Amino acid sequence: MLRIRCWRSKFEPCERQDVSENEKLAQDVKAWRAKEGFTAEAAAKALGIPKRTFEGIEQGRGFPYPVLLRAAMKSNALQALREKPSRKD
Repeated sequence: MLRIRCWRSKFEPCERQDVSENEKLAQDVKAWRAKEGFTAEAAAKALGIPKRTFEGIEQGRGFPYPVLLRAAMKSNALQALREKPSRKD
Protein backbone atom coordinates (compact mmCIF):
# COMPACT_ATOMS: atom_id res chain seq x y z
CA MET A 1 0.00 0.00 0.00
CA LEU A 2 1.39 3.40 -0.97
CA ARG A 3 0.79 6.59 0.92
CA ILE A 4 1.33 9.87 -0.86
CA ARG A 5 2.74 12.72 1.21
CA CYS A 6 2.45 16.14 -0.37
CA TRP A 7 4.27 18.46 1.96
CA ARG A 8 6.13 20.37 -0.70
CA SER A 9 4.90 23.25 -2.81
CA LYS A 10 2.43 22.55 -5.59
CA PHE A 11 5.22 22.93 -8.15
CA GLU A 12 7.36 20.12 -6.77
CA PRO A 13 6.41 16.47 -7.24
CA CYS A 14 4.81 14.64 -4.35
CA GLU A 15 6.83 12.03 -2.53
CA ARG A 16 5.61 8.45 -2.40
CA GLN A 17 6.63 6.28 0.49
CA ASP A 18 5.77 2.68 0.97
CA VAL A 19 4.08 2.25 4.35
CA SER A 20 6.24 -0.77 5.08
CA GLU A 21 9.34 1.46 4.71
CA ASN A 22 8.03 3.68 7.49
CA GLU A 23 7.29 0.66 9.66
CA LYS A 24 10.78 -0.74 9.02
CA LEU A 25 12.33 2.60 9.95
CA ALA A 26 10.24 2.66 13.15
CA GLN A 27 11.48 -0.82 14.09
CA ASP A 28 15.10 0.13 13.38
CA VAL A 29 14.84 3.30 15.46
CA LYS A 30 13.19 1.49 18.37
CA ALA A 31 15.85 -1.23 18.31
CA TRP A 32 18.65 1.36 18.19
CA ARG A 33 17.18 3.30 21.10
CA ALA A 34 16.75 0.16 23.20
CA LYS A 35 20.29 -1.00 22.42
CA GLU A 36 21.77 2.38 23.36
CA GLY A 37 19.52 2.75 26.43
CA PHE A 38 18.29 6.21 25.44
CA THR A 39 15.08 7.88 26.47
CA ALA A 40 13.12 9.36 23.56
CA GLU A 41 14.34 12.81 24.55
CA ALA A 42 17.99 11.75 24.75
CA ALA A 43 17.79 9.86 21.44
CA ALA A 44 16.27 12.86 19.69
CA LYS A 45 18.99 15.10 21.10
CA ALA A 46 21.72 12.66 20.00
CA LEU A 47 20.28 12.66 16.47
CA GLY A 48 19.73 16.42 16.39
CA ILE A 49 15.98 16.29 15.77
CA PRO A 50 12.98 17.47 17.82
CA LYS A 51 11.54 15.00 20.33
CA ARG A 52 8.12 15.11 18.66
CA THR A 53 9.69 14.24 15.31
CA PHE A 54 11.52 11.32 16.91
CA GLU A 55 8.29 10.08 18.52
CA GLY A 56 6.56 10.28 15.14
CA ILE A 57 9.30 8.21 13.53
CA GLU A 58 8.90 5.55 16.24
CA GLN A 59 5.15 5.53 15.63
CA GLY A 60 5.69 4.79 11.95
CA ARG A 61 4.89 8.21 10.50
CA GLY A 62 8.15 8.21 8.56
CA PHE A 63 10.92 10.71 8.02
CA PRO A 64 11.85 12.52 4.80
CA TYR A 65 15.50 11.41 5.02
CA PRO A 66 15.58 7.81 6.29
CA VAL A 67 19.04 7.07 4.86
CA LEU A 68 20.55 10.03 6.71
CA LEU A 69 18.77 9.02 9.91
CA ARG A 70 20.18 5.49 9.70
CA ALA A 71 23.67 6.89 9.04
CA ALA A 72 23.36 9.16 12.07
CA MET A 73 22.29 6.24 14.25
CA LYS A 74 25.32 4.23 13.13
CA SER A 75 27.74 7.08 13.64
CA ASN A 76 26.34 7.93 17.07
CA ALA A 77 26.56 4.29 18.11
CA LEU A 78 30.19 4.14 17.00
CA GLN A 79 30.95 7.43 18.72
CA ALA A 80 29.46 6.12 21.97
CA LEU A 81 31.69 3.05 21.73
CA ARG A 82 34.75 5.24 21.19
CA GLU A 83 33.93 7.45 24.17
CA LYS A 84 33.69 4.58 26.65
CA PRO A 85 36.88 4.42 28.70
CA SER A 86 38.88 1.30 28.04
CA ARG A 87 39.92 -0.83 31.00
CA LYS A 88 43.62 -1.18 31.51
CA ASP A 89 44.34 -4.38 33.37
